Amino acid sequence: MFHITEVFPPYGQPMFDTGLLLLALAYRGVFTLFGCYIMAMIAKEKAMKAAIIVGSIRNEKEKGKRQALMKSPLLRSAY
Repeated sequence: MFHITEVFPPYGQPMFDTGLLLLALAYRGVFTLFGCYIMAMIAKEKAMKAAIIVGSIRNEKEKGKRQALMKSPLLRSAY
C-alpha cells in the first residue's frame, strides 16, 4: 500500500528514514491488535488456545521473513 502510493521507496530499495520505519511499525501494530481483537471475539470460549495458535503462526511467519532478509547482503553485514 505504501509502496504503491510512493510513501515508501520502491520494492528492493533500502529504507533508512526513521520516520518511515516508525510508520511501518505503527500500522503493523494497529493491524496486529485489530486482528487479535477479531480473533478473540470469534473464539470466546477458547480464547487463550486461539491466541496461542495465532501467536505461534505469526512467530513462524516472522521467522521466515528474518531468514529471507538475512540473505540480503545489505542486512547480513548489519548482524
